[in-house]
Amino acid sequence: MLDPIILEGTHVRLEPLSMKHLDDLCEVGLNPALWRLAGRTMTAREDMQRYIEEAFMPETAGIAHPFATIDKASGKAVGSTRYGNIALPHKRLEIGWTWIGKPFQRTSINTEAKYLMLRHAFETLGLTRVELKANAKNDQSRRAMERIGAKYEGLLRRHLTLPNGTVRDTVYYSIIREEWETVKAYLEEALSHKHEEVPEESSRITVHRADTRHLEMLLPLFDGYRKFYNQPSNLEAAEAFLTERILKQESVIFVALLGNKGAGFTQLYPSFSSVTMQRQWILNDLFVDPEFRQSGVADAIMLAAEEFSYADNAKGLVLSTAVDNYPAQALYEKRGWKRDEAFYTYEKYFAQ
Repeated sequence: MLDPIILEGTHVRLEPLSMKHLDDLCEVGLNPALWRLAGRTMTAREDMQRYIEEAFMPETAGIAHPFATIDKASGKAVGSTRYGNIALPHKRLEIGWTWIGKPFQRTSINTEAKYLMLRHAFETLGLTRVELKANAKNDQSRRAMERIGAKYEGLLRRHLTLPNGTVRDTVYYSIIREEWETVKAYLEEALSHKHEEVPEESSRITVHRADTRHLEMLLPLFDGYRKFYNQPSNLEAAEAFLTERILKQESVIFVALLGNKGAGFTQLYPSFSSVTMQRQWILNDLFVDPEFRQSGVADAIMLAAEEFSYADNAKGLVLSTAVDNYPAQALYEKRGWKRDEAFYTYEKYFAQ
């Protein structure tokens, strides 16, 4: 049986799961899409409470250690994972039962959590084998396991009966001690941003500096962005506004295409810092069409903005975001942006 442990990294903290995490987990976890392949109903607070209670049952038998996955940027629990099927005499355990709220997927959260758990298993507990398994239909989980270097070991047919009565096939993977250094190097590279964990579809993402030829794709994105902030739709006014920005070069607009569809955009405005006496750019807008979220579009747009600012010999980029926009904050921090702790942002608008 494992003693209670806390594993802490740069972006994530794994701490023993308890009912104190219930409210946070309800906030991000009551989404049926998250649980489709798990065969669970998770739509009410009582469902999440039951899930936490069930996680404790194998723990009391000494074969599991469930964690709450804490996003350090917000201090909130955004998912859960666990050590399971612990067999210390045989120097093995399983990592699994992992889920993360949709806004925090495709960030550093899951990568660093796996890194912390694997490092503790091999370097602190001295294990020789870590097992991972998944629903055979869960292609996303299988690709993630294979990407970090876990080895496929086989298919167990009609292996588990899920809570909804569905019987699933299970695929098994493993990492052994001799493979850990290679896996560790991959994960450390990913966490250093040299290797971005984005889905395969990202290879079809292209980002263009917008001109009037892109207005047809840009307009619905800009309109969607305004509606997101509860502004009325006005395509005619939006076209006039964007055309003026582009023709007068008052701003720099980047539009992302996924295939041949407009997927997202950002708009940069020039500024300067009197303190450093250097030019800088304000990242004023960032929007990804809901259809294309979690597909690497936001990363691609921000990379284009960063490269443009760097090539312009600017000091850098600055932006403002809502204090409760945790998914956006996670994206910025993943890309190495630093949150200013010294200044508040004030606004004053004039009646038109």
